Amino acid sequence: MMMRLSSTLAFLLLTGCSATPLTGISADVKEIDETEAKSCTFVQSFIVKTENPLDRKPEDDIRNIAMNRTDVLGGNAFLVKNEAFLPSPLTVGTVIELTGDAYKCPSAQE
Repeated sequence: MMMRLSSTLAFLLLTGCSATPLTGISADVKEIDETEAKSCTFVQSFIVKTENPLDRKPEDDIRNIAMNRTDVLGGNAFLVKNEAFLPSPLTVGTVIELTGDAYKCPSAQE
């Protein structure tokens, strides 16, 4: 058990500086506000969490995860409904949970 925990902690420390990469056309997904959402078509609600509590930029990581999820759902924009900072199961670092809505907007790209 201790060896497994040590291996996991070592892996997280080595990968702690990398954010989740964007996939597909996720780079074209835009974060919108409630005013912009009114001119868009609602696709689906979602909840995502950061995977690596030791990430140096968890705010960037959670945005990339939300952009990837929005793309998979068929949207091109997302609205953040809630963002919670949770304690890590490793007792170090932070896990971010983001609740959002995916939308299809006519002109989400700038």
